[in-house]
Amino acid sequence: MRKTDRRIERTKKLLWDALVKLILEKGYESLTIQDIIDEANIGRSTFYAHYENKGQLLFNGQPHFFEKIRKGVEQGDGLALRLIFDHARDNRYVAKALLGINGGQMVKDHMKSLIKYQLQADNKKEEKPGESYTAKKELLVEATASAIVSIISLWIEKEMDLDSGEMTELCENLVECILK
Repeated sequence: MRKTDRRIERTKKLLWDALVKLILEKGYESLTIQDIIDEANIGRSTFYAHYENKGQLLFNGQPHFFEKIRKGVEQGDGLALRLIFDHARDNRYVAKALLGINGGQMVKDHMKSLIKYQLQADNKKEEKPGESYTAKKELLVEATASAIVSIISLWIEKEMDLDSGEMTELCENLVECILK
C-alpha cells in the first residue's frame, strides 16, 4: 500500500480548513476558488492539482464526514439517524459549515438523497404482496427526507440543547407518523 505524501495531505487539509472557515463566514454559494486559495495561502495551480472545482473539494476534501453516514445507510440496518446525529455532534464545526444556514444546497441535497434512499428501501421491505410503491408513498418519502434534513440543519445551526438520542427519537417518531 502506497502512503500519501505528507505535503499533499497538508495541502488538502489547508484547503479543507479554508473552505469550512469561509462557508461559516460567507456562505458556500458566494465563495470563489480565489477566496479559498487566498485563505489557504496556496497557488491556483496547486488547488487544481487536487480538485477540479469547489464542489469537488466540498465532497472529497473531507470524505469521512459523509462516508461514515453513507456506510451506515448502506448497511441496511434501518435509517441511520442516530449515526447521523452522533456524527454531526462529534463534528459540529464541520456539520455547521456543511448543513447549517451558510452551507450549500448541494450538501443538503446529498444528505437528503442518503436519507431518502434508506426510507425507500425500508418502505419497499415492508410492502405486502401485491402492493406497489405508489406515487403517494414517493411524495411522503421525499417530504420526510426533506423534513429530517431541515431538522438536522436547524439543530446544528441553533446549537439546540437536545442530545443526539433525543434528536434521533424525534425524527424516528416523524418517520413513524408519516410513513407507517
